[in-house]
Amino acid sequence: PSGPSEIYSTYEVEISPKPVNLKKIKELIHYPKIAIDEQIEGKVKAKVLVDRNGNVERIGSISGPEVFHTEVRINIMNLVFTPAIINGKSVKCWITVPLNFKLKDKE
Repeated sequence: PSGPSEIYSTYEVEISPKPVNLKKIKELIHYPKIAIDEQIEGKVKAKVLVDRNGNVERIGSISGPEVFHTEVRINIMNLVFTPAIINGKSVKCWITVPLNFKLKDKE
């Protein structure tokens, strides 16, 4: 029997959380000036705990180029998800959100 405070991983739930406003959050993330100046690109993966209402409760680990971590940390809390489901009930669930930082092609 699982209690309401139990936390799951995506592979344990029947329906994984899906981001609802990822496009909007990506638009809010600024490309750090130092990364532009130094031509740094990369993929950042942020592990977040999605609560039973689909909100980000906590940020876990963030991997990828360090220069992007602050921007990701500032904005990722505003992500909204559809909740994870087990047996028809919403549960807390860790999910990894990949974000690509790519410089615009220069003309």
